[in-house]
Amino acid sequence: MRVLATIVDSDGDITEVPNPAPLRATLTERKRVGRQLSGRIPGSRGHDAAKAKLASLDRRCVHLRKQASHQLTTMLADTYSEVVVEDLDLAAMKKSMGRRAFRRSVSDAALGQIRPQLTYKMAWRGTTLTIADRWFASSKLHHGCGCRLIEPKKLAKQLVCVVTGEIVDRDINAAHNLRDWPDTASQDSSGAVGAVAPPASESSDGQDIGLSDAVGGSVRPEPRRRPHPLRPEPTREPREGVQHE
Repeated sequence: MRVLATIVDSDGDITEVPNPAPLRATLTERKRVGRQLSGRIPGSRGHDAAKAKLASLDRRCVHLRKQASHQLTTMLADTYSEVVVEDLDLAAMKKSMGRRAFRRSVSDAALGQIRPQLTYKMAWRGTTLTIADRWFASSKLHHGCGCRLIEPKKLAKQLVCVVTGEIVDRDINAAHNLRDWPDTASQDSSGAVGAVAPPASESSDGQDIGLSDAVGGSVRPEPRRRPHPLRPEPTREPREGVQHE
């Protein structure tokens, strides 16, 4: 993910916030330090130095992620009186991605921190935060004509309009649809129109919190017991009053 967030305001101005990607920036150095750590004797001075270097790289990644998310959310809360964001299922996003590099990039961006931070910062300032429906196809619904965009390949950056043949940027198209939500959602019949997700708590870190009475959860049937190959099945005695031939 090269862009952390794509913002479109009411005037149509587009702002793209770059993704620092601290893990990707230090991945080569982490591999080198990891090889040094594995080749040194545990308890030695060189082993302790390599271990401290690896911990320092981890702390740097964490601090850069927090800095990027706080700068983004503070800018949004200070600039706009109303912000519309997507309700992303990050766990499902990572499961749907085939390549390991794609899953790593989503985790490296730390998208789960943005929504909780934006929630309390806009509440402090008295502004409005709107959460779009999770099933609203913001990137696949063309903002220009309302048709469904074609994805040439999985996770493609550029999508194609079937009506006009126009090549559309996925993130910019999604930002336009979120800016006009829920007016744009009325054109999409795949999800519930006007549904607003509940605000995310800070303890959930932007992730979903499982509920016992959640609607739409998958229920697995109880597995059938298979007979043991070396243990005979118990015979049942016939009931009284039932005739057997």
